[in-house]
Amino acid sequence: MPYTKSKIQRICSPEFEYWEVVEININDTQSFEIHWSDDKKWPIAEVYEKEDANLIASAPLLLETLKYIDRKCDLDLDIKKLIIKAVQVAESGSHY
Repeated sequence: MPYTKSKIQRICSPEFEYWEVVEININDTQSFEIHWSDDKKWPIAEVYEKEDANLIASAPLLLETLKYIDRKCDLDLDIKKLIIKAVQVAESGSHY
């Protein structure tokens, strides 16, 4: 999604960006929103488990890390296939 790319600093940067998790409590129900912008107005997702929120929020960093490993490391063919598949799914949503 193009609007998220500007929020991700590339892997060569000393600091990595990721989406932010914000805890929400409404009527004694705890949930977590994941935001990609600083204004906290437009969540990209809402989940009820902190671990799920953290995983979603780390998605841009995980994707960039996989791309970096694929470019820079001499990998076993099976591992390379897994990385390529994960990147394809992340970028296109396609599982094939």
